[in-house]
This record gives sequence, C-alpha cells and structure tokens, in this order.
Amino acid sequence: MKIADRFRSLLSTRSDTKAPESGGSCCHADGSCERTAGASGPAPTQQLEVTVEKGYRPARLTASAGAPVRITFLRSETSGCSKEVVFPGLGIRRALPTGERVSIDLPPQAAGLVPFTCGMGMMKGGIEVR
Repeated sequence: MKIADRFRSLLSTRSDTKAPESGGSCCHADGSCERTAGASGPAPTQQLEVTVEKGYRPARLTASAGAPVRITFLRSETSGCSKEVVFPGLGIRRALPTGERVSIDLPPQAAGLVPFTCGMGMMKGGIEVR
C-alpha cells in the first residue's frame, strides 16, 4: 500500500470513533467541547506593569477579582532600597536587577488590597482587587 493510500485510509476513518477513555478528551458525544465553553474556562491572566524609579509608578494598580495577575517590574534606578520587591501577604520576595523586566505571577485574588513593598518596607505600592 502506498503512503498516499494509507493517508486516505486514515482520513476516511469513521467520525463517530470514540477517543480512548484514559485519553482525557475534552469533547463529548453530543459534539460539544469543554475547551470552547467560554464560562467554564479559566479567566485570562491580567497584565500589569510597574516602573521602579524613586518609588513605584504607578503605586496603585487595579485588577479584577478571581483572575490571575502577572505584574512586571522594570527597575530603572540603582538605589539599594529598590533592589527587591516583596508581597508580604503572599510570601513572595523577588530581586529586581536594574534594567531588567521581572514578571511575578500571582494567583487569583479576592477583592481587597494586595500590598507590595521594597525589601526595607520604605517604598510602598499595592494592587486594588475589585
């Protein structure tokens, strides 16, 4: 059998063939698919950006409750105080090298304030989750 004939044979396989039980298929017998069911999918990640130069700019950000957040810091100064960022309530502490973008992924949050500070606690910022 030629290769082209094998492909035709594979393509003409019956469409009602079931996926293996352990295959983890997201499709159902009625033709619906979990991946396309908008309400059942995870919320998209919210993207926030902060410049670190004589403080956080902006110092107050907003995000929607229940969705993950990726906050990217760009430190454009060399002050020792701004060399790291701390999210005290989440147990997150990250170095902020000068001139490099550092992204931090936060899990979905409930409504409220998610504060962040410099390593010394002198520079303050926060994400207002609504």
